[in-house]
Formats: sequence, structure tokens, C-alpha cells
Amino acid sequence: MKATIDLTPDEQRIVDIYLDPSLSRIPRAIRLSIQYAIGSGIFIVLAIWKQEPLYALVVYGVFLLYMLLRILGAKRASDIMPSVIRKYEKRIRELESEAAELQSAIER
Repeated sequence: MKATIDLTPDEQRIVDIYLDPSLSRIPRAIRLSIQYAIGSGIFIVLAIWKQEPLYALVVYGVFLLYMLLRILGAKRASDIMPSVIRKYEKRIRELESEAAELQSAIER
């Protein structure tokens, strides 16, 4: 009887986040969001204070960089999750088959 599911390190990392939310990178994402907001705010203040609208381009660039990082992270996770789900579904089918075999052996 197979006791575990063979997962790649990336797949195991994703599963571990679901099993132990303290491993999630949500606090890091929140910290980065705050840092990007502060940095963008500084450039907006500079744009208004110095009456130089080009500073707003930096804010837009920071926004684009932040969005790119978030999209790449989401893409990475979305590439991993389907394989994790397939492996778990396969293991569930194996366990259901074993349970059915045990049930039929008991009924005999």
C-alpha cells in the first residue's frame, strides 16, 4: 500500500502552504505592497511639489513592475496546482479501489 504521494519540491511547497498557512508568503506580499505604495507616494508628492509631471512615469513604472511580479508569481502557482490536483485525485482513486477490495473481502 502506497503511503505518500510523490511531489516535486515546488509542488510540496504549494501543498505545505495549504497545510500550514504560516508558511505562506502573504506577509511578504503585504510588506512589498506597502513598500511599493510608499515609493509611489514619494514620487507623486515630488511630481506635485516640483510641478514635474514626469515623476508620475516612475510611479507608473513601479506599478507595472509590481503587477508583473504578481502575475509571474500567480502563473508559477497556476502551473503547479493542476499537477498536484491530478496526483491527489489519482491517490484518492487508488484508496477508493483498495477500500472497495477490502469491503468485498469482508463481505465474503
